[in-house]
Amino acid sequence: MKRLALLFCLLCLETASAAALFSAAALKKYATDDPKAIFVDPKISCHLTVLLGAKELAGLKENMQSQEMATLPAADGAYFFPGSVRGLGNDVAGIVGVHPDGRLWVGHFQNKRIDYFTNDKASYRKPPKAILDWAEFNATWKYRSAATDNFADKMGKTCSEEKLAAAIKSFEARNKGELCDTGRTFSEPALVTAKAGEKVSFRQGKAYLVDGDLVQLSSPNDPKQPYVCALYRADSQSKKAGELARNNLVALDEKVLASRAKISSAELPAWVGTWDAADAQLVIKLEGPQLTVSGAATAGANVGEVTGQLFDVTGATAVPAKTQPKDALACDGLKLYRFNNALYVSENGQCGGVGVTFDGTYIKARPAPKKSGPPAK
Repeated sequence: MKRLALLFCLLCLETASAAALFSAAALKKYATDDPKAIFVDPKISCHLTVLLGAKELAGLKENMQSQEMATLPAADGAYFFPGSVRGLGNDVAGIVGVHPDGRLWVGHFQNKRIDYFTNDKASYRKPPKAILDWAEFNATWKYRSAATDNFADKMGKTCSEEKLAAAIKSFEARNKGELCDTGRTFSEPALVTAKAGEKVSFRQGKAYLVDGDLVQLSSPNDPKQPYVCALYRADSQSKKAGELARNNLVALDEKVLASRAKISSAELPAWVGTWDAADAQLVIKLEGPQLTVSGAATAGANVGEVTGQLFDVTGATAVPAKTQPKDALACDGLKLYRFNNALYVSENGQCGGVGVTFDGTYIKARPAPKKSGPPAK
């Protein structure tokens, strides 16, 4: 009887351990506040890497760069996180299902095919309803996981608490606001202000910013603290995070934005390029003394577009021209503000479908450097 009781106890412990593999509270928070965190959480990210492989996971993240808030948890408590690429929702997309007990389900749509992965033996060839409902594509299915795959053993060895200890410690420190690095969540834009020639140094290291640079502040942050964690991006291929003194930062309120029209050093070529925000992209070209702007913003299946819209430039501000080309798809409420390293865009909420907005901070896209290889023969 004692041996049976002990065995029963061990089974209880094993079940409790499995049930607590991923934090249910954390999943709920990711679902409502920060869906991209599933790819940052060390435990979930590690298990996804084992399930998909590093290359497949990298492709999935790229094809889910525009993520929606997760659906309400399924009847059994699983959360499903869908995502796609803005403007390409019918070409590439993905969905990740996570249960607190460690079960994972992934659908990856590209090249007119859905690759399906899971470590749940009960659904190797029978995807959950949430994934079937998501899969509204004209696509073939490829079941990439097999009942013979020993994911539990692989994940247990690769993603143990001991091996992930350092990553988990850093992740928790970021969430508590104790660690300032590029892994933090940044949102609220702020303008760096300083006297001519003055350097605004980060609290640690030798890096500094200057008047007119735009940064994004960590979220959340304590406004009572004299320093705040901020992210500076010169372009899409560079990131610098560090603590800046609050007395050198101002919020982008109406007064600050209105003052951009008085900036005299804003040269027209500096506007030109492809500019990316979280869920939007703008491509700006020169048209004589004016700018031609095209782009799109997304919110789930809803899209807002501008095509060939002309803008007049005053200082570091650009507003829609009164006369537009006949073939232009324009949004009158769109306003652009240029800073040293970024654009800030505001609009009146009339530039797309429900939930769509062009509002936000845009960073200029720069192609990744090509990898050098042996000379061609």
